[in-house]
Parts: sequence; structure tokens; C-alpha cells
Amino acid sequence: MHIGRLNSVSNRADYIDCIAVIDTETDEPIDLSTVQEIVVQLAYPQMGGGNPSYGSYASGYNWSGARASLSGGTIQHVQTGIFQFHIAAGLMAALPQQDYHLGVGLVAEDGTKIQLIIGEVSVMEGYINMAATPA
Repeated sequence: MHIGRLNSVSNRADYIDCIAVIDTETDEPIDLSTVQEIVVQLAYPQMGGGNPSYGSYASGYNWSGARASLSGGTIQHVQTGIFQFHIAAGLMAALPQQDYHLGVGLVAEDGTKIQLIIGEVSVMEGYINMAATPA
């Protein structure tokens, strides 16, 4: 599992990125063509039950934010070991500027659930209204 911080993104643009899944022992890409599901999800802290410092998954995080999934057609296999996710600008526009938790996980062919990434990403307030183009 990778833990870290991803590059900042704008809330006025599509969030498109690729993730490579590499076997750390062989340095070879892992074939993801048989996985049942891949999910990329942004969440932000929303204090609720559980530990007052951290919240809890059941009641401390808002999971209704931005999400991409293989089953939803917003994640595509690019090549062996690499997939691309796309969170549309319309979904990003609903996210206020702040730091978000980002989780990436998959469900393997045998049903095993694997957390690939636990990280953070800063969503920045975009300054351009891309819908309004000059004549």
C-alpha cells in the first residue's frame, strides 16, 4: 500500500490521472485485467461519532464527494498494470477548496479487497469558468 500526498488539483477542471500498480519484488507491472472493481474516492473530514480527533469511517467522513470506478466507466485500463481515472469537472465543482483524503482500492477476481493508496490531495479553488469561452 502506498501512503502519501498526491499533486494538487482544481475544482474547475476534470481530475484525470493514471496509477501504476507495480510488484515491489520484481518491479514488474501487475495485470489488473481480471479485477472485479477499482475505486478512486475523495472524502473530507466531517466530525461525527468515534474518536473526536479522527472521526470514524461510519460517521466521521463524508463519502458523497467525488468518486471514479471501473464499474461506473470512469476508470479505464491503459496498459498492463496501469489504469486511468476520470472525475468530471461537474463533480469536482461541488468540492470546496481544502485538503481531501483520497483512497484507491480494488476487488480482486477472488473477491479479496485491497487498499492500494491512502493519501491526501489538495483541491484548489479554480479561477477560470471553463464553461464561459470568449467569442
